[in-house]
Amino acid sequence: MNIYLQLSRKDLVRLQFLLEGYERLSSITTIDSREAIVRIMIMPDFQDDFQIILSELKKSVDFRIIQS
Repeated sequence: MNIYLQLSRKDLVRLQFLLEGYERLSSITTIDSREAIVRIMIMPDFQDDFQIILSELKKSVDFRIIQS
């Protein structure tokens, strides 16, 4: 499953750092650094867990889902 997020450019590195802490759960790729769009590839077995993580991340990183 892929989720595309748009966030502020200042939060790109922060989001990548936070998601790297959840090894093997997902992989993040910057699609457009100017528009601060990232693709998060979620491993199938962890989709439910990732939704919880995403809701927690929303408390510290401002983003919007643009495609899932």
